[in-house]
Amino acid sequence: MEKNFQDLLQNFNRVSLASEKHSQEILELSENIQMQTESGGLKFDRNPDFFALSKIQGEKTYTFLFRNSDNSLTGYGCVSITPMMIKGQKEYLGYTSDLRFSPNMEKETKIQFYQFYELLIKEFKNISELSSCQYIIASILDGNVAAKKVMVDKRGQNKGHLIHRPFYSYSNINVIGSLPLHKINHNIVRAQEKDHEEIINFLTTDSNQNISWTEDEILRRKRVHQFSWSDFLLFRDENHKITACCALLSDYLYRKAKVSQLTLGIKLSQMLAYFLGKPKVTENEPLRLGYISFLKIQSNNLNDRTTYLSQFFNFINCLQRTLPKDERYHSITVHEPSHYNMGKRLLKKGHINVELPATLYQVIHESELREDNQLITQTERPDFDIVFH
Repeated sequence: MEKNFQDLLQNFNRVSLASEKHSQEILELSENIQMQTESGGLKFDRNPDFFALSKIQGEKTYTFLFRNSDNSLTGYGCVSITPMMIKGQKEYLGYTSDLRFSPNMEKETKIQFYQFYELLIKEFKNISELSSCQYIIASILDGNVAAKKVMVDKRGQNKGHLIHRPFYSYSNINVIGSLPLHKINHNIVRAQEKDHEEIINFLTTDSNQNISWTEDEILRRKRVHQFSWSDFLLFRDENHKITACCALLSDYLYRKAKVSQLTLGIKLSQMLAYFLGKPKVTENEPLRLGYISFLKIQSNNLNDRTTYLSQFFNFINCLQRTLPKDERYHSITVHEPSHYNMGKRLLKKGHINVELPATLYQVIHESELREDNQLITQTERPDFDIVFH
């Protein structure tokens, strides 16, 4: 029987669905919550509009609010849905993100959150707003102990029936500076408007991946993110065919990351990065972060892949040096499978980086844990982006 969110919420008086009128209230709560990792505390400032980023995250995004007995906001979480190719079929993929809890959250509010979340995952295929979504996933930094305790380890404490099933281990490789050790490969070119069909075809075909792009989603992100085809960088072979592509994008207009505590490792690495032309990192000041998006490399050879990525970074760094220092990116992030050891490989090419391991989980109710309901364990990089979640 088809249901909607209101059907699920009717038994939870402390959980509600947010609308744009709640933006300021959510922003005020966010100011007092930070995400703790091995590299220090991170805060995300989404002023002036919390929901601006939501338009990028998915075709539809829903935010749920958690309140204490005095009606004060004490937490929130989001779920977005996106049309992707999954196991060779066009399906809607759900993505849970932006889960934030205040230390002041009351026990009853936590209980209601867990109960609601469990019901949501159990019933999501029957919920009208989720557009026949077939899978829900979540990404968690391995060093985010608090998030893993709240979500991943919950079932281990015999307090729930949800399974966070790991299916892809990857690394956030944050390149904070590059030594000019290698010349730029002249087979890299900026794309032109006339290349758009070829780029879409390259990104959406010849994929044996678990999850990959659809043309609709590429065009939707281009429209809402307002980037252009000239933002794509292309490698072409001797026959002028694309062999690798990427686009450097940023969420700076929608979400500004701030480091609330600089670790010794970051301080040391930033000293070198500053001499390489990067802006200085200051505690509680916004970072300009770039992301390697729409990355696809045709070659399966790991050495070739390393060379392609290194050349992309060399090209980007040349572009960055044409900007005033305070407009350059503090770091540029690429996501690669953990077993590639790409952080070390790029370091040997002169790209100084900080590597943060993470895991992509399929969130599934234990009653639905059948083989046909499981995403295939991913060993290679999937042809889709998780950078703006």
